[in-house]
Amino acid sequence: MDGLLDAKYVCPRCDSADYFSWIEKLVERESIDFAFVQPESEIVEWGKHFDQTGHFPCVTFMGSTELSGSLRDKAIMAEVLEGTDFIPKTIKVTQDEPRFDAVENEIGFPVG
Repeated sequence: MDGLLDAKYVCPRCDSADYFSWIEKLVERESIDFAFVQPESEIVEWGKHFDQTGHFPCVTFMGSTELSGSLRDKAIMAEVLEGTDFIPKTIKVTQDEPRFDAVENEIGFPVG
């Protein structure tokens, strides 16, 4: 990445208690005007931060907190997008309930 960035930093995980204090110090120190927030895990945490504090550390552009939360969990995403053409037919399975018959009868093998 050398030569592609003006600066780079290693920050605490976005679910860490130290994350937003670190971000706020960075915004102040570097005079950051605008944050483009990604990936989904950070979008969810920035949304929670806004809900708790009523503000972002700086002007922010990011996707939907609700949609980003669902994209982190394929089962929730399948429920949100059920009935659309955005995902293939989906059946929720678990190790305790593999539902082989439902997969075979409703989707067919092989499945990807």
